[in-house]
Amino acid sequence: MVSGSGKINPRVVDDGAANVRFRTMLNRNKSGSGLASGAHSGTASAGQAGHAAQAGHVGRNMNAVRSLLSRSQRCASGESLCVALGGWGGGLGLRGGWTAALAAAVIASVSAPAWAGPEGEQVVRGNVTIYRDGTQTLIRASDRSIINFRNFDIGANESVRFVQPSRDASVLNRISSANPTRIDGTLTANGRIYLMNPAGVLFGANSRVDVARLYAAAGQLTDADFLRGTDRFTDLSGAVVNHGTITSDFVGLLGGTVANTGTIVSPGGTVVMAAGETVMIGERLGNIFVRIEGEANKQNAAGADASGAVPGTPGAPKAAVENTGRIDARRGKIVMGSGDVYGVALRAAGQLKARQARIEGQGKGEVHVTGTIDATGGRGEKGGSVQVLGEKVAVTGTIDASGPRGGGEILVGGNFQGKGPERNAEQAFVTRDAVIRADATERGNGGTVIIWSDIVTRYFGTTTA
Repeated sequence: MVSGSGKINPRVVDDGAANVRFRTMLNRNKSGSGLASGAHSGTASAGQAGHAAQAGHVGRNMNAVRSLLSRSQRCASGESLCVALGGWGGGLGLRGGWTAALAAAVIASVSAPAWAGPEGEQVVRGNVTIYRDGTQTLIRASDRSIINFRNFDIGANESVRFVQPSRDASVLNRISSANPTRIDGTLTANGRIYLMNPAGVLFGANSRVDVARLYAAAGQLTDADFLRGTDRFTDLSGAVVNHGTITSDFVGLLGGTVANTGTIVSPGGTVVMAAGETVMIGERLGNIFVRIEGEANKQNAAGADASGAVPGTPGAPKAAVENTGRIDARRGKIVMGSGDVYGVALRAAGQLKARQARIEGQGKGEVHVTGTIDATGGRGEKGGSVQVLGEKVAVTGTIDASGPRGGGEILVGGNFQGKGPERNAEQAFVTRDAVIRADATERGNGGTVIIWSDIVTRYFGTTTA
């Protein structure tokens, strides 16, 4: 257990546990393994004078082992165990296989991880207590706590749980690793979790995240903004990629490149996927808004590393912001946004379900809808709203905003005659495979479908309303 208020105690290997494991190995050797036959805690059996000298060696070398264990505790700065072992050279002077036995014991007792999950923590602000028990890490943190980590990886069989005062309590976790944060295990929290790593954040295929709110950003969030409750993420450059399952009232995936191939569930909440240099997320009159500045970074090298594919190769993201998985915000809102990109800025190729869906390229670049956007209303409801906006927009998939009590609204490329507050496209393209619906499925009036561009509009699809 480590704890802190303003700072945290440095982590050390549990010397007691290490020595217990070491003694266990010696006991196995005494039982007749042949590695140390006749040697018992530094004494020799009767009639084994030749072994007495070796027993003396054992006693002296046990002190050397304890010395090494003590030295290994000081390797928290990242020194390799091999460096510590190398310092021994041939100084043990052991015979009959003892060198191998002792080396194996030290490796088993010292180099094996004594903790799981996040490492190198320093509490900057708040009351924080961290408990570690094998593969499980429990972090108790007060509201507006700030913790700096050397890395924040969670292995496939590991779990990290945050316990916070309420669902509105926030913890800023800032990671300084040169490598993307990798979550392959379980991350849970009853409050809001911020993961900031400029190198990127990757959620593996078997990962499971269940928190009140999640902000995963490949950039910076200043302490001042965090404490004011201003969600302004700057210097975004790395990739944020989800291959696993995320469940939360709010999900924000923000970076130079952003992709979802997994599942995001936020039934009554909001999901934001945004790429640019700076992303601002706020709330006005109960509505979430997203403002993006600067260029997205589709060819970002860290993005290639995090996603597991080099841009331009099979399996690599085809856009700065891309969904090929499933996002379920059926009573909530989905926002996919991108800054300037040369080529495809946004690609909605998977399944999106929300009452409101806004797919918007806020700079240059193309916006493609090749999958399904479902904004249909439930029992007794009208259809929802869908906006597909950008410099160049194309629809080859299905957009449905139908409802039992009336159709919803679908805007592709802008509003009626380009006179609304929405951005107008320069070019709009709807292929013959595209299906766009805003029907009243039981009663009421059909909805509104508008396809607009200021320069060129090509329409070949099927539309009903």
